[in-house]
Amino acid sequence: MSNQQQIIKQHYLNYCEKNGALLSKNKTMLNFIAFFRFISFLLCIVLVLCGYFMNKDALYIFSGLYLILFIVLVYWYKAMDLKRLTYLSRQETFEKHIHRIEGNWRTKDTLEVESTISDDLDLFGDFSLFSFIDSCFTPFGKVTLSKYLLNHDTKEDVLIRQEAVKEMASKQGFSIELESIGARLSKKSLRSMDALIEALPDLQPNWTSWVFDVLRYIVIVSLACLVLGVFKPYSQLVFQVSVVIQLISVICMVPYYSRLFNSFKYLENTIEDFLLIFEKIKNEEFESEELKRMKDNCFVHMNVIDSLGRLNKATKLLSTRLNVFALLVLNLLFGLDHYINTCLSNWLKNDAETLINACDELSKLEAYLSLSVLKRDGFDVCVPEIKEETTLSFVNLRHPLIQPDIVKGYDFLLKEHICCITGSNMSGKTTFMRSVGLNLILAQAGGYTFAKEMSCSYMHIMTSMRIKDDVKEGYSTFYNEVLRIKEMVDYVQNNEPFICFIDEIFKGTNSKDRFIGVKGVLNHLSRSQAVVFLTTHDLEIVNNLILPIDHYHFIESYRDNKLYFDYQLRNGICPSTNGEFILKEVGLILD
Repeated sequence: MSNQQQIIKQHYLNYCEKNGALLSKNKTMLNFIAFFRFISFLLCIVLVLCGYFMNKDALYIFSGLYLILFIVLVYWYKAMDLKRLTYLSRQETFEKHIHRIEGNWRTKDTLEVESTISDDLDLFGDFSLFSFIDSCFTPFGKVTLSKYLLNHDTKEDVLIRQEAVKEMASKQGFSIELESIGARLSKKSLRSMDALIEALPDLQPNWTSWVFDVLRYIVIVSLACLVLGVFKPYSQLVFQVSVVIQLISVICMVPYYSRLFNSFKYLENTIEDFLLIFEKIKNEEFESEELKRMKDNCFVHMNVIDSLGRLNKATKLLSTRLNVFALLVLNLLFGLDHYINTCLSNWLKNDAETLINACDELSKLEAYLSLSVLKRDGFDVCVPEIKEETTLSFVNLRHPLIQPDIVKGYDFLLKEHICCITGSNMSGKTTFMRSVGLNLILAQAGGYTFAKEMSCSYMHIMTSMRIKDDVKEGYSTFYNEVLRIKEMVDYVQNNEPFICFIDEIFKGTNSKDRFIGVKGVLNHLSRSQAVVFLTTHDLEIVNNLILPIDHYHFIESYRDNKLYFDYQLRNGICPSTNGEFILKEVGLILD
């Protein structure tokens, strides 16, 4: 752990300590409010009963005061509970950053993506680059980040993202606040948002909705006339008839609306959290063109906060109907469920697209948060230089997923476009290729790379490393490898730069066929814009290929009859092997 990381980690620990103290005070206050809320409700009921049985009207006044106190305490408790969630989400965010710095960042909440590159380079899954940098708090943010890591855009797109990522790296406070608010979004609440969009056909108003709307207004107007003593006794008759009809509609429709609304009953907190997120973005000043464009799309070309505000009013009514008393009374007098249905249907028709577009912009911001987290957490990273011509060079490049205190750095400058790597078993050939591949993915996503310096061009990445057989299709490991490498050869026709990582090329066949196959493949790839990294143990291939190839190797050493590796990349062909030594060490060869 570097000195910078130790300082950043200590800052996070200090924040955790302060936040933990606030959380403790908050829990004490919640217990205090809950106790007096119960007492006030109890006193309210007792005073009503005493006033009734003792025939003392004055007790009703005190009962009403305790009812008011009870309502105040209910809203106070709700506000304090929201603060509790805020403290918990901040604590979770700080701890996530601490775990990343300490190397304990593995998570089960990862995105599974079917991709040969992912399998070969540990791009997605539990122990992967994605789970290492993932700071997204919505499913669509995770999808956008995965697209940036997988998709192949133009050099201009990469440079635009680079500027946005660099700016996000400089906004530590803003980034932490966004992550903390986002941490409050639960899977249930986000599923409620999806359920609302999917419920659009069921929420669409029909002729019965218009009848219920008219009926609601009749009840409200007749009730007002009755209270004011206007148009009696007609207003009383209209009120009674309309309430009866309303009651019948409630009895008929409440079960239907309960089923319909139940799937998005968690919406209120979700919308409030989204409001906080977009308000934070609106109040933040940006300098990069990409972040300015994102902000303009959310608040100039469309006003997502106004749209969310209208939805928030409807979702508050949804939470109101969770109270059985409110559900019956408000439905009886004002047709609450019909009104909620109308509000949600109008929002979906007029504002849903605004929120969908804004969430698309938010997903990009989440991806920038993730790509900037390496710099924000103090890792030794750099901004790679993206060049037009085909090139690749780096100084002290390291594998992103290996602990900093044991990882080895590599220096490299691309000369010939075919690079053959030889070396003993376990010496580090495959790890080197994965280090290059993962850092190229970070560079082409617009992020920081684990190197002191790095320069590269934009290249499509292809791999043939963890090849498995396919029992279902009846394909052997060798045949699947052949198919994978054929994809590389076929990509030549696109006339675009690409880079191939081939581990232990054609190891599943005999040395004669292997040599013929390697020669044919490299003849195809050498005539294209391909950069090729391949590893092999077959020295016949290495010594007999006459193509322009740069040779590199890793080597072992022996001390006290034990095997040691320094994992350093060297020029030239590996002069030694260690297979016999390993076989003897485990007892498979007798002296």
